[in-house]
Amino acid sequence: MKFGGSWQILYQRRNNMTAMADPYFERFRHVRERLKNVGYKFNFEGLQHPRFAFPNKDLTGANFSRSSLFGADFSGCDLTGASFAMAKLVRCDFSGAILDRVDFSEADLTGALLKGATLYAANFERADLTSANLKEASVDSVIWTDAVLKGARFLGVDLRREDSLQGWQLLEARGLDRKLMPNWLYEDFQSAKKRVDAAMNKPPLQFE
Repeated sequence: MKFGGSWQILYQRRNNMTAMADPYFERFRHVRERLKNVGYKFNFEGLQHPRFAFPNKDLTGANFSRSSLFGADFSGCDLTGASFAMAKLVRCDFSGAILDRVDFSEADLTGALLKGATLYAANFERADLTSANLKEASVDSVIWTDAVLKGARFLGVDLRREDSLQGWQLLEARGLDRKLMPNWLYEDFQSAKKRVDAAMNKPPLQFE
């Protein structure tokens, strides 16, 4: 009887403590569910961490939106479904990384390394890829709408499945291969180049 009474007291105390903690746990659960709903596994939104180093890590679904990560190392990482929207990623290293369905919209990728990266359905809408290196990157169905590609290197990059690119975006890109461009994009590129050349009184660019 005494044991039963003690057990009831402990049980009641536990209930009281749970009731007191409920608001916190409910709020935590709400945040957790919100992140789950948008698909984020790790939430680093707004992170200010230059030289951030996480090579060869599983960061699928991570949220780095609005972060400032100058020179960060993401080489070899799996970042499938991650978000870098509006992030500052100047000179970051994404070499060999899996960047499928990654959101880079409005991100600053000036001088970034994306050599050998996998970019299926990645989103570069209004991103700045000035002088970025995409050598031998695997691209497929990428969103390039209004992306800045001045000085970007496309050596060995197959653009034949890229429907959102426009010729004018490639006017100052490097390493383009006519054989790896769809006819419509090549013709659009040539047309844009002729307009610029006519305005500047320059001879048209010739592909080898």
